[in-house]
Amino acid sequence: MNAEEASSANAIGLRLEDGVAWELFSPAQRFLIVAVIGVAVSESKKNGIINQLKKSVELRVSDFNLIL
Repeated sequence: MNAEEASSANAIGLRLEDGVAWELFSPAQRFLIVAVIGVAVSESKKNGIINQLKKSVELRVSDFNLIL
């Protein structure tokens, strides 16, 4: 299987209307689009974890201040 086949709309399961637009990109462009989306998702998850940790610390500090 070559890059064209591997990144085709059929290979990744896109709907017809999405597939038509997807096929307008070259395989290299498709790769870059997927890579950028992957990095964005990773950063988003990381930021979500950081926010959870910040909230946890804030709650603990708040609870500690109530005890004092």
